[in-house]
Amino acid sequence: MWDSVDDVVRAQVAIDHRLGKNLIGAFHPPVRVVVDVSTLRTLPVRERWNGLAEVVKTALVLDRELFEELETALPILGGGQADDDGWAGVVGRTAALKARLVSEDELERGPRMLLNFGHTVGHALEAVTGHGPLNHGEAVMLGMRAAVAVSARL
Repeated sequence: MWDSVDDVVRAQVAIDHRLGKNLIGAFHPPVRVVVDVSTLRTLPVRERWNGLAEVVKTALVLDRELFEELETALPILGGGQADDDGWAGVVGRTAALKARLVSEDELERGPRMLLNFGHTVGHALEAVTGHGPLNHGEAVMLGMRAAVAVSARL
């Protein structure tokens, strides 16, 4: 499963506990990250969209230009028609954005908290549904929609 395009640079290594997601772990940044983007075309459509949810989240909070480019690129990426260069561009940019934040705020006490956008409600949805019907990306997307709705009301 391709859970997230940016998990490779998160510096948080954790496991889930019955009481919640990522509750047991530590912070340890990777020394090197190698990604074979050609494998992404082999994933089922739902799994490609699962990982792309984090691309959208990262673009929304960190890179307006990338977000605007995704308006055209997402159907091609999600549908599996993107070539390796297209995937490498999106994965590379997203990972670089996250790597910058992680290096500035390794323990998630400042700007890195932006990357939690959609995750509070998303993790709750995953937990309440038994970590089955919704994959992580779908739950985060619903969480982002909830956060935007609350923000608009406030």
